[in-house]
Amino acid sequence: MTAAIRHLTIEQGTDWNEDFQILDSEGVVESLAGCSIAGVARSGELRTSPIAFSFTFVINTGENRIYVTIPRATTSAITTLGPTKTDPNSTFYYDYELTRANGLVERIQQGRINMDREITRP
Repeated sequence: MTAAIRHLTIEQGTDWNEDFQILDSEGVVESLAGCSIAGVARSGELRTSPIAFSFTFVINTGENRIYVTIPRATTSAITTLGPTKTDPNSTFYYDYELTRANGLVERIQQGRINMDREITRP
């Protein structure tokens, strides 16, 4: 399976979320029973540290749906942003990796995150 490429825009100081299902090559929703998922964002694709932030995941095996969130506390804490969302300091790179019940690890989504600076802040 090739990872889906999805570029995100996240607003600093807000709660962010998305949810999705994984489809097989025939368009059938795949079972997520026994799966786990992890993902982080970094300030550069080649950076080994620091991790800019991580995601919170919930896998609903009844719906075979993955829920992803970044809480407001996390988006507010990012203080290294540039003046615009296209500034390199406002750009992060991320991926999600799914570990199947059999131990196989697949990258299921990846891309760039452009962070919009919060104006209403303390």
